[in-house]
Amino acid sequence: MQTLQEDSPWLRAYPRRRHRKSTTLRYPTLRAEDCGLATRGVVSLEEVEDDFTTICSKFTTFRSYFVHSGTGQTFVNSLLADLRRAFPASTLSEPECVDVLCLGLGNPATNRASLRQLALLDLLIERDTRLARSRTRLYDPVFRCTSRQFIRGLGMQVISKNQEACYPLSPDRYHFIMLPHCAPGLLNNLLLTNWSKRLLDRMVLFSNGWREMRVEFNATGESEDVIAQVFSCINILESILVVGDGNQVWKKRRTSKCLEEHDFEGMRIQWFRSEGLAEMPQQIWDQPPLTFAAEVSQTVDSLTHSKTVRIPDSVDHSRFSADLIDFQTVPCFIDSEDESP
Repeated sequence: MQTLQEDSPWLRAYPRRRHRKSTTLRYPTLRAEDCGLATRGVVSLEEVEDDFTTICSKFTTFRSYFVHSGTGQTFVNSLLADLRRAFPASTLSEPECVDVLCLGLGNPATNRASLRQLALLDLLIERDTRLARSRTRLYDPVFRCTSRQFIRGLGMQVISKNQEACYPLSPDRYHFIMLPHCAPGLLNNLLLTNWSKRLLDRMVLFSNGWREMRVEFNATGESEDVIAQVFSCINILESILVVGDGNQVWKKRRTSKCLEEHDFEGMRIQWFRSEGLAEMPQQIWDQPPLTFAAEVSQTVDSLTHSKTVRIPDSVDHSRFSADLIDFQTVPCFIDSEDESP
């Protein structure tokens, strides 16, 4: 992997799983010559966008794959079956009782994987009456104007501020969370922000397998203190995580994978066992999860790390790990300083 030649604020940004295998370093604002980096293998986030008409055409094509192809239909149906298992049976008779939150999608106007993932999400919402486009929110700091316009055109909402996944969820609603190939810090921030039995019991995830996330993150060479911090919530909840079967249809195939399979490789429908949540000691919910991480390493509380952000009104100054592009780098979107579409 290409390394930094001197200390600088560069970040690793890998919005898609296959990009993580690349040696390319990406940074949204600074030029390579400004930071003493070798120019080879460095690219800009200033990618050429498809226009609105082209996005619509590609979206229709990608969506058609999941509607008409045998493999695509099987994949969608297996995910829908997992959703029926994950949420309580009583919700089947409650239309639009589930809120949808999608974080880290990438830019659908420049990234075909992002557009395919958006097409699948749109189809799941259409096929499951508990979901609704009007109650679907998405955010990624790399959304540009055209992408935001397209997403809103689908009837979905675009979150306007980069809160690094620290989005409080309603305790009176159920929640379907899609995190396509996102780093564990993003998931951990969301869990930490909604750290209660009731909320976690109402949450269903569509994200990478937790074991795979840990293996990939360990390979980055981060210190044990940082790993304990990033996985503070994940480590506590992993034993009660239920993993659906929705991706097994592609996992069992022995033929070479098509692009659609790569776009969802390793992603699973996952939820928490209600009995497991109920059996957890009350002290787990009464104090921030990072208190437990501190028992492993006494130095966590004094860490200063480029992926860490303090939330001013959080309990006991709990730390939240920023996922790749933080608020200080991009407060709203990479092409906008304000909340305008």
